Order: sequence, then structure tokens, then C-alpha cells
Amino acid sequence: MWWCLQAKYVANLEKFGLLLKNTLNAEIVEDSPRDQFWGAVPLGDDGLQGRNVLGRLLMKLRREIKVGDALWVEDQLAVPKPSIPGSRILGIEMHAVTVGSVGPSTLF
Repeated sequence: MWWCLQAKYVANLEKFGLLLKNTLNAEIVEDSPRDQFWGAVPLGDDGLQGRNVLGRLLMKLRREIKVGDALWVEDQLAVPKPSIPGSRILGIEMHAVTVGSVGPSTLF
């Protein structure tokens, strides 16, 4: 999931990147009544129930964008191929993603 979020950022700098940056320091919560691992369920004024892993990963990505780590220098963006041998999504081998190489049919 971490690799996918990074690839999504590189592929969608203007929309997804701006959206993440505009959240500033707000907590990001994946509102999911069915999946309390990736998301969380609001409990009224009592907070949330769930691990909110997706929300936490999005906040981590936002922090890395703000820090300006070398990976996120916008004119040199690259997400390397996952280090897990034979990594596939929907049967398609995953590869490195750069801004110039990303398109609907080349993301994976």
C-alpha cells in the first residue's frame, strides 16, 4: 500500500499532491464502516474505532512531501520498483514509476 500511495502521488502531482498539501496538519481518517484495519468508524463525540492504517500512511506521505526528502523533489520524482521479487498487481509486474513514465496503462 505504501508503494501504491507513493506511485499515486507521482502520477497525480497536481490533484493528489495538492489535496494532500492542503490538508496541512489535519488528521486524515479513512471513514470505513466495514474495514477497521485500513479505516476507522466514527463513534460520535467519543472519537474513532479502528486502526486507520490508510489514513496514517497518507499522513506519512504528506510529512515526506513537506520535509522535501530527495525522493520528493518535484522535478526528479521517482518511486523505485518494490524490492520484493516478483511483485505484481492484478498479474502485472510492478516497475519503477517516474513522472514522465506514468500513464493509465503503465502505472504497474
